[in-house]
Amino acid sequence: MICPHCEQNLLRKERPGMRCSKCGRPYAFDPKDNTLRLSDVRIRRLVKKISDEGRVSVSVSQLWFAVTRSTRARGESLAGTLGCSALAAMAGGGLIALGLSIGEQAATATVIGGIILWAVLIVLVVAPAGRRNRRKALAFGYFTSVLMSRWQTVYGALPAGVVDDSALRGLPRPERPAAVLLCPDRSIAAFLAANGVPQRHTLALVPDVRDVQAIPGTPPVIVLHHADPIGCRLPGLVRAALPGRRVVDAGLPPRAVMNAPGALPLLGDKPEPEVLAALHEVRAAGELTDAEVAWLAKGRSGSLAGVPPVKLLAVVTKVVERVTAAADPARHEAEAVGFLTWPGGAVPGLLDSVPADAKPPRPATGEPREPDLYDYGLPRLLICQSRSVARMLLANDVHLEAACPVFAADDLPLDPRLAAGLGRVEGATVHVLHDASAPGVALTARVRDELSGPGGATGTGVPGVRVVSMGLVPRHAAALRLYARKGPASSPDGDPMPAALEPREREWLAAGRFAEVESVPPARLLRTVLRLVRGPRTPVHSGWSGLRALRTAGFMTWPSGTPTGTPTGTPTGPPMSDSPGETRTRDDEPATRNPLPR
Repeated sequence: MICPHCEQNLLRKERPGMRCSKCGRPYAFDPKDNTLRLSDVRIRRLVKKISDEGRVSVSVSQLWFAVTRSTRARGESLAGTLGCSALAAMAGGGLIALGLSIGEQAATATVIGGIILWAVLIVLVVAPAGRRNRRKALAFGYFTSVLMSRWQTVYGALPAGVVDDSALRGLPRPERPAAVLLCPDRSIAAFLAANGVPQRHTLALVPDVRDVQAIPGTPPVIVLHHADPIGCRLPGLVRAALPGRRVVDAGLPPRAVMNAPGALPLLGDKPEPEVLAALHEVRAAGELTDAEVAWLAKGRSGSLAGVPPVKLLAVVTKVVERVTAAADPARHEAEAVGFLTWPGGAVPGLLDSVPADAKPPRPATGEPREPDLYDYGLPRLLICQSRSVARMLLANDVHLEAACPVFAADDLPLDPRLAAGLGRVEGATVHVLHDASAPGVALTARVRDELSGPGGATGTGVPGVRVVSMGLVPRHAAALRLYARKGPASSPDGDPMPAALEPREREWLAAGRFAEVESVPPARLLRTVLRLVRGPRTPVHSGWSGLRALRTAGFMTWPSGTPTGTPTGTPTGPPMSDSPGETRTRDDEPATRNPLPR
């Protein structure tokens, strides 16, 4: 074994009197002296495993179940023993038959086959006895009175993370508890108290129904019980003793132990006839099934301590939270507010919705506040299919940052004075922001018809204006994983679709599917609109850019004119512009006329 103190490997002769000969310190368990083959190191590993690396405290009974489960897992199953024995018997019989058929030349095979058959016989005789011994060694009384007492003698306390009934001492009981938790098993009650369940949820943890009657008020009662005849009857007894009180059965049902592959059911005495009759009454009330009653009638039962501690704590916490939330009027009032409903009224940053029957505002046709407002050229303009998208862009000052008026599609036709402003700027552009829908992709052609041609639909033709689509098409909706909906299929005689659409996109739109611009994340939509409307950023001239421009002048090139002493005909750099504020040579791409900062 390994010493739990110095971690040295000890032989049997090196640990006389339950004491390590290398470090001289005593230990609690010797694998050779207990039928469970437990050691101090193994106990600590089990505690660490069932306590979730020390995050949860566990009770002595829960540790006993963990030891029992671990011991059963280490033992061979009867089916496996019989299967291996059958294979070995077949191999041994085959060797004996081979030896007898060949003769003296195969005497060795006959001997080996006989040895195998003897070994199989010994295994079949010894294995059931070993299984019976392991089962008898897992009694709870033996574990607590012998093993845990020895541990406390050596170390002065239980293993770290293990608690006993002392955790219930001094547990405060709230004056007005949110609920009452009735748990007759003091070991499980100590487990819950050590993990702070009563303190976090303002519970009164009691072991008997008479303690529930002594609590003022009528808080709900949560009953936590084992899967045994007494536990299955307990919720009904509590309801009879507390008429009109809400009683919640949070105990362990027998079916959870019957059907669980890793459960450890206990086998005890069969219930008395009156207890069995009471179980049939519980079955008649619909709380037990016939199979569960038959299982309990055989003397079988299941303990809460057999549930893994982390899982048991999570289930009890969930039940308590649900019961206390239902009994809390403030919680009901908070839930009635609704998801995403701001308690004080409007949510900051959220625009008010536009009523569906609201009429679009019409631009004023009279004289503007500024007399010369329509005398300027208009280089760009943005038309949105959705008025809500146009309102969002205006609220985020896109029209100021991009120097671009923003309108909705229902504002068409445009004011003739706006169309005239577009005509004053060469290369003026109208951007169309539309949905990935049949009406959306046709909006660009509609705007183009409004503005192009002699006269146009507005009465003022602007032939030089470019109309550019910056909206969504089906391939964008798929790439961006936008939420798409389906409406009525579009008519074949409807608006013609752009020629750039792929065949599958045409089928997607013809089926009535559509994806709205509103489904694009707002921040991403703003960045994209600003980038496309403003176009490529114009480089700003500065002192650094002026220095970088000198690299194009060449080595020993005079910045302006012909230097003194330079022969006639000598090539020089390009002359500088004489206009004030011009900071570039004539060969530079025009960018700005801002003077250099001084």
